[in-house]
Amino acid sequence: MEDIVQAPDSPLIMVDGYVRRRGESTLSLVCLSSAGRIFTAEDDSGYPLFHASGLPFGMSLSGRCNVHDVVAGRRLFDFRHHLLGYKSGWVVESLDGDKLCSVRREKCPAGHLNIVATVPTQGDVLVTMWPNLHEANTAMAVCFDRKIVARIDLVDTPGMDDPDTRSEQERTACHAYVAAGVDLSLIMVLMLCCSEIGHSWN
Repeated sequence: MEDIVQAPDSPLIMVDGYVRRRGESTLSLVCLSSAGRIFTAEDDSGYPLFHASGLPFGMSLSGRCNVHDVVAGRRLFDFRHHLLGYKSGWVVESLDGDKLCSVRREKCPAGHLNIVATVPTQGDVLVTMWPNLHEANTAMAVCFDRKIVARIDLVDTPGMDDPDTRSEQERTACHAYVAAGVDLSLIMVLMLCCSEIGHSWN
């Protein structure tokens, strides 16, 4: 899968400090709660890089999650719905309240679903999601600069009715294969969006 991603002509950055200049990266988004509101993003060695936590679905009007840098031990930004419910899109805000990224959903005539993330300093980043998102191993392409700069594979939908029947591997929500020059914190946000839509379709 990794060989289909290409580095952008210029780095794609939402937050400084999370771009690998050489080689491809792998992120796994692991759901730590059956309600689907506590996540850890791990690298290909299983080492946690980011942690996101929020109230269970239905208990927070904005669906706000706090995202932390696990290595540095600090809060990076907040991830929330733009209005009420995931269909209104999402906003990423700095700790000072500045908008780092906005994300919206677009249904397309071909029947697939696009997620468009707008980073104020970068422009639009397109994620194409096909209508069988609720099925295992569904692939999503992340496009920027007319290149596929990352690929997100949905592995499992968090929040299934019988978590006792699921293994640790099944609790992995998404895998992402990321080209050099792409901000891993932005990919973390897109993985959270993909996972939340998958949860709502379950």
